[in-house]
Amino acid sequence: MLRRVPTIAALLVVQGAHDVTMGLGLCGTAAYLAAGGSGLPLEGLPAESRIAVVIFGPLLTLAGVLKITAGLRNHRYRGERLGIAALASCVVSALVCYCTPFALTLMGFGLYVYTRPEAERAFLMGRQGLSREWIRASVESRRQGP
Repeated sequence: MLRRVPTIAALLVVQGAHDVTMGLGLCGTAAYLAAGGSGLPLEGLPAESRIAVVIFGPLLTLAGVLKITAGLRNHRYRGERLGIAALASCVVSALVCYCTPFALTLMGFGLYVYTRPEAERAFLMGRQGLSREWIRASVESRRQGP
């Protein structure tokens, strides 16, 4: 399972990039509509559309930044709690329909991998400042035994 941590970290970065892109698009749409650019005032939109552009835009952008930050730190076996928080933020991504299957799968499998004893040991070594390569070699040799 230890080999899966960098994979989950890379997928967090990918999901985060998608979230930031979609979030900024929704923020831009909200700003455009608020400025009256479409001839349709923001208040004239249905409630669901207003919620999507005004609330989900910034929320999705923040969740994306969290995922990217956590993914970059987790790749070096650091920031386990940040990674778990980022995986939990996949719920926000799941509210945007195109991300639902990937976000929920990433959240479920990522939480499974991050809560394994082997991964917890690796993150503990990462907090102590050990290199990624040393952590992998140490955990692999421990698993194989003397």
